[in-house]
Amino acid sequence: MGFTRGEFSDSLRQQLVDRIDGQQPCFDSFQALGSPATVQLFRTQCHAGLDIEQLRRIACTRQPAADGGETALRWFGLQTQRLEQLREVEEQLIDDLLDATDALLADDAPGWQAGEEDDCVTPRLDKQLLPLVRQQAYELQQLSSQLASLKDALEERKLIEKAKSLLMTHQGMQEEQAWQTLRKMAMDKNQRMVEIARALLMVKAIWPLTPKE
Repeated sequence: MGFTRGEFSDSLRQQLVDRIDGQQPCFDSFQALGSPATVQLFRTQCHAGLDIEQLRRIACTRQPAADGGETALRWFGLQTQRLEQLREVEEQLIDDLLDATDALLADDAPGWQAGEEDDCVTPRLDKQLLPLVRQQAYELQQLSSQLASLKDALEERKLIEKAKSLLMTHQGMQEEQAWQTLRKMAMDKNQRMVEIARALLMVKAIWPLTPKE
């Protein structure tokens, strides 16, 4: 949210630091206890790369540059990609857990009939594991949806900023005047500001021929 707003408050910066510090022990435990295959998958795909670390340092030590939302889009793109990679590791862990459970059941009860196993064991596993899997999938989906919404909001903000700059350049308006003009046009036409901004940008090629009023 700090990159979206263009600034980080002290409390927001502290939250970020706490989360970075809190997640590392979890990753360390996973790498100590996970199977070699999943640990290797995590190390090759899920570590925070140089781009993420650079943006973290900006967030934790200073205010981001005013760039019309470019840094925010970059941050959310990198985090979305990392979430997808972590989801792959999670799915691999689920598969490994189910395989290990099947192997243990086969070793401990070789005399069981297939029908008995289906009737007794599978429902019990479903009852214990599936709610956890569904909850994790739901939370990841919610995060992905939130990131998509923030990305859309940033794209709309960029369009409005470009339209405002267009009015300032070609109509000699001050920034506040350009903003109020866009706002009034949107209210008069009962449309969103981003729709007005998009329409202005589509016809900007004819603006040099339009005299300033």
